[in-house]
Amino acid sequence: MYPPTDIALKVRDRYLLSANMPGKIVIDKIDINRNLMRKMSFGEKVNFISKKIYDEIGVHPFNNTKYRGRDHVVSRQLLMYFLHNYTKISDNKIAGLLGKDHATINHALKTIENLKDTDKEFAEQVLRIDEIVKKKIQV
Repeated sequence: MYPPTDIALKVRDRYLLSANMPGKIVIDKIDINRNLMRKMSFGEKVNFISKKIYDEIGVHPFNNTKYRGRDHVVSRQLLMYFLHNYTKISDNKIAGLLGKDHATINHALKTIENLKDTDKEFAEQVLRIDEIVKKKIQV
C-alpha cells in the first residue's frame, strides 16, 4: 500500500499557512495549490507521478524493483515514460533512480507506445494519468 504523502508537509519555512484560508498555503498572496508542481523538485515530481501511477494501476513503481511480473514492470515503465516526458532529467539519471540503465528507458518508451497502440484499456489509463500529470507539471 502506498504511504500517504502530503506535499504541503514538504513545503519549507518560506511558505506560510494562511489563517483565513485553512488548508491552503499562500506565498505573497499567490495560491500555491494552483502553482505547486511548477516549483517542485525532481524528487517531489517522482513522488507525485508514482502516486498517480499507483492510484491508476494499483502497483507502486518502487515496490519490488527486482520483480519482473507484468504489472510491476508496466508500473516502472510508466514512471520512466512520464519522467522522460515531463522532466528535464537525463535518461541516465532516471534509470539510476530505478537501478537500471539508459537502454531500459528507451525500451520502456517503445513498450509504452506499443501498448498504447494495441491495448485500448491501457491507453485510457495512460491518458488519465497523463491528463493529471500534465495539469500539475510544466517542463
